[in-house]
Amino acid sequence: MKNHSTLIKSNQLIASIGAINVDRSYKCLNTYNMRDSNTAKLNETLGGVMLNISTNLTYLGHKVIFNSFIGSDRNAEFIISKLSEIGLVTSKIIKIPNKKTGSYTVILDKEGKVIIGASEMSIMDYITPLMIKKNIKDIKADIWILDCNFSPKTLTSIIPYIKYKTLIATGVSKSKTIRLIPILKYLDYLFINEDELLGLNKNTNNIEKSIKKILNLGTKVIFVTLGDKGAIVASKNEFYKSKILKTNIKDLNGTGDAFCAAAISC
Repeated sequence: MKNHSTLIKSNQLIASIGAINVDRSYKCLNTYNMRDSNTAKLNETLGGVMLNISTNLTYLGHKVIFNSFIGSDRNAEFIISKLSEIGLVTSKIIKIPNKKTGSYTVILDKEGKVIIGASEMSIMDYITPLMIKKNIKDIKADIWILDCNFSPKTLTSIIPYIKYKTLIATGVSKSKTIRLIPILKYLDYLFINEDELLGLNKNTNNIEKSIKKILNLGTKVIFVTLGDKGAIVASKNEFYKSKILKTNIKDLNGTGDAFCAAAISC
């Protein structure tokens, strides 16, 4: 593993492996009422944690090869077209016949905070370790980023091919982040939010104890976003908590992914 103090150079190739989907965001125009119809504004975009991270890294000037999987539907054609416009390398996005491209729908309150999100990512259940191995075997990247949309078995099978590179993983949701447990010992960097952190450590609600447990398992550096309470970065020798900057919030959907990309870039 590379020392965690190594900075990413602008000419280093980054490879990412994760899900891509079509995001549908409904933002309530007024105070919402549960179990009732609410007037809302719909916004449709490309989404998925790893797509968001890869896109932001591309905007920040890095070359990113995005490894992902799409279905054979209309959404798949839309995705390839949009990714080419962004500048992401799309040669490693594999089409799975007769399957639906992933989708994510989120309901936001009028301030842009998430009320509830729902994902349809069943396509990821058809991804085998062999498919990923074939897809990544000829990629000469210095940095690899994984999300946890894959099964623990698949995640573990990827490690032998990339464990001597800088290895980064990111949470997706509280329920899926536990899939990272078998590979925590290989990680140079881990990006998760508070709920995902506590989901990895069900025996405590203490943030610092939870962070120390993950670091003791072998993860070198962990970043934890805390919503309006700020963010933490920690290693075995350092612990730093930062407050957020006050701003006019438009939409919080995807902000954790943007944070992750910015931190990786820096």
